[in-house]
Amino acid sequence: MAGINLKQYIITLCGVLLISCYAFAHPLPGTKVSLKLDGADIIGKAVLPLGELESAIKQTIKPEHIDTAFMKEYFQKHVHVQSENQDWKVDVLSFSTFNEDDSHYGGHHGVIPFLVVNFKLEPSKEIPIETFTFNYDAVIHEVMTHDIDVYQVFNNQADSLMLGEITLDVRSETFKPLVIQMQSVEPVVKSSSLFAGLGLMLSLVVIFLLYKSIRGMF
Repeated sequence: MAGINLKQYIITLCGVLLISCYAFAHPLPGTKVSLKLDGADIIGKAVLPLGELESAIKQTIKPEHIDTAFMKEYFQKHVHVQSENQDWKVDVLSFSTFNEDDSHYGGHHGVIPFLVVNFKLEPSKEIPIETFTFNYDAVIHEVMTHDIDVYQVFNNQADSLMLGEITLDVRSETFKPLVIQMQSVEPVVKSSSLFAGLGLMLSLVVIFLLYKSIRGMF
């Protein structure tokens, strides 16, 4: 009897682990920020899920009726750039929305509405613009599990270079600004996503084999 209870417990535990791995494999999407050199300025675009933004600002957003004035003020407060002890000008240009079904790439959240924020970063004087400190804390100032990936895009919009990630620093419980080093020339070698998620896949295989071996013991 004890053996049967132990078997049920272990099988249940393996099931919980599998479900947990699946949930972590497809969390709610974070913010994707893309930056592009444009002469003496930088053109930026932030794409973020509306649901996460609503949690941060504590109000509902209607995609068809975006409060542009409020949104501009919000993002002006949460996007700051500095270099050589100079604050850059941040100009929030426009907003748009779109829906995306994450099941197309293995997700399980269904159709997710996104907000697109177009902005421009302009240094206060003629200085090199490739290196700067990017302090972006929209959404994460309230939703601490949110992540922000920052990329550089080039003339070929299909190519991008990962510049860094803004996430919670557990030790200090703060979000540290990201020091950006942009490339003035498009790199020849691009990073590949061929092995993305390989560690998770191996973990699932190990759990499955463990489950099979445990079942064989009873």
